[in-house]
Amino acid sequence: MPTKNEIKTIRSLNLKKNRKEHGLFVAEGEKLISHFIKLGLKARHLFSTNVEQRVFGFELVNNADMKRMSFLNSPSSCFAVFEIPKHPPLKIDLPLILVLDALRDPGNMGTILRLCDWFGVHQIICTDDCVDVFNEKVVQASMGSVAVTAAFYKTREEIASFLKENDFTVYGADMNANSVYETNYQTKSALILGNEGQGISVELDDIISERITIPAAQNAKAESLNVATAAAILLSDYSRKAN
Repeated sequence: MPTKNEIKTIRSLNLKKNRKEHGLFVAEGEKLISHFIKLGLKARHLFSTNVEQRVFGFELVNNADMKRMSFLNSPSSCFAVFEIPKHPPLKIDLPLILVLDALRDPGNMGTILRLCDWFGVHQIICTDDCVDVFNEKVVQASMGSVAVTAAFYKTREEIASFLKENDFTVYGADMNANSVYETNYQTKSALILGNEGQGISVELDDIISERITIPAAQNAKAESLNVATAAAILLSDYSRKAN
């Protein structure tokens, strides 16, 4: 059974500063936890309310303790605390880097991590005001892809310098721009996706080489696309052209 101090530490992992201090994050649900274990992540704690899970190394807990630990409205039968994986340094010779500017919605961030995993983009750069990828809601939405998609948090000035110094051609998603389907990506490309409400910040807008958009149908009434939906279309288009 988890001690009061263990539960207190686990509950504190809802804050980024505590996740960073302890080097830990939370995962909930048998499928997600099993996926992390298969990927080789080191589990600090494995808890379950199902006695049958004990044979897989889970510690049996009662429903009350599971509810105290869980960040879900309806707790799963399985709960785990994993060590945050260590990734190699940011590479400078990648064909594509995705840059996220002030992305704050956990669901969108998790979905984008999953998309990056699917399309083979395993390193992304986030402005330092983006939601933390090990936020429990991001982890759930990523369906495990947070473990294989390395996110590097930098200031806008650091991102701009990195892209310019390493000769990346920078593409920015913009509502009023050329169709992405007419775009031929360069060997080293960086794709910037902006904040859901405000778009790309001035600091990063200044380094854009080419602005691209996903063309809407002539009779479309929607003002814009959800940022994760836009990421799916843009990454799919890039992947098709790269292959």
